[in-house]
Amino acid sequence: MKQTSPGWRYWARLLLATLFSLLAAFAVTILWIGYRQTLNYLHPPRQTASGVLLQENGVEFQEVELTTEDNVRISAWYTPPKNGAVILVAHGYGGARTEHYHALFASHGYGVLAWDFRAHGKSEESFRLWDIMKPSMQRPPWILRSRSRAWNTSERGAARWAQ
Repeated sequence: MKQTSPGWRYWARLLLATLFSLLAAFAVTILWIGYRQTLNYLHPPRQTASGVLLQENGVEFQEVELTTEDNVRISAWYTPPKNGAVILVAHGYGGARTEHYHALFASHGYGVLAWDFRAHGKSEESFRLWDIMKPSMQRPPWILRSRSRAWNTSERGAARWAQ
């Protein structure tokens, strides 16, 4: 019996199938990376400030708790002023209280109030996209009424936020 070797069409199809598989795997990988980066941007991991830098620099501060109108507890540090002026120190998106600025201002005699925004650092509440939108904005038009639990929860949060 004579054995026949696979022809060139077999190898061409095998090459095309392999290239298609690699291309599909590459596309899925790119989509997955984009998805993860979007999640990390919209839901940044919480960072908490320790206060070690302030203690090392001899800055006296108090842990204080502020309460918002909707009863969310906001965590903050307060240093009383020596010159009569108080500076409010806010952090950026996804960050926590900035110890460097707190120490700098306090070392020059200013009072400092540094806080964590809601859903940041040690403050309460989980992150919602509505928290970074303007308070006067109504429910976005792309949110449709739905019977699903996730959308209804989002609408309730948006309705509470927009009031």
